[in-house]
Amino acid sequence: MVSIFPIFLLRSLPDVKTKIELSLHVSKEFLQFLLPTFFTFMLMGQLGFSYLTYYVSVVKFTTFQVGILFMINGLLIATLQEIVGRKIRPFDIVYGMLIYAISYFSISLVSNFVEASLDMVFITLAEMIVAPLSQALASSFSDDKSRGRTIGIYGMATSLGRVSGSSISALLMTSFLYRPIELWGAISTFGIISSIIYLLMFYHRKF
Repeated sequence: MVSIFPIFLLRSLPDVKTKIELSLHVSKEFLQFLLPTFFTFMLMGQLGFSYLTYYVSVVKFTTFQVGILFMINGLLIATLQEIVGRKIRPFDIVYGMLIYAISYFSISLVSNFVEASLDMVFITLAEMIVAPLSQALASSFSDDKSRGRTIGIYGMATSLGRVSGSSISALLMTSFLYRPIELWGAISTFGIISSIIYLLMFYHRKF
């Protein structure tokens, strides 16, 4: 009986009519921004399945060693993200993507744990530059009324980028897992493409 009691309270509440609008309308400039963003997160999504699989299967690291590499990533972000965040400027996303591309291509040259650790430092540096700038640039395309919609679409694009990047790298690994130059060369092109598009957008003053 106690659980039924709230029903009588609900019946006594006045009807409130609200209008719910669902709109995906965004600016042309924001849609253009989503293209390099997609490639950005295709590369950022590599710090997972492809990264782990390559180091364990090819370089023969233990899962513990790979775990240490991920720990380096986390510790650097926790200690340096605020410092890096105060120094970076919007155009630095171009440099960040170049660092990302070079760092992921350098995985093909890694032969020991020390080299892998150093490479992880540069991957993390790129992440600390690109991640906050990408979000800040996405917010710059919206006002207070459209910010929720803009960030929602941005989040969808980043998620699709990560999933697509992981899927493509998994496909590449079926043929190039033991040909690291070809494998990581192909993966690093995501960063090169993204960097070039960002550069063109800055050149044409889209930001």
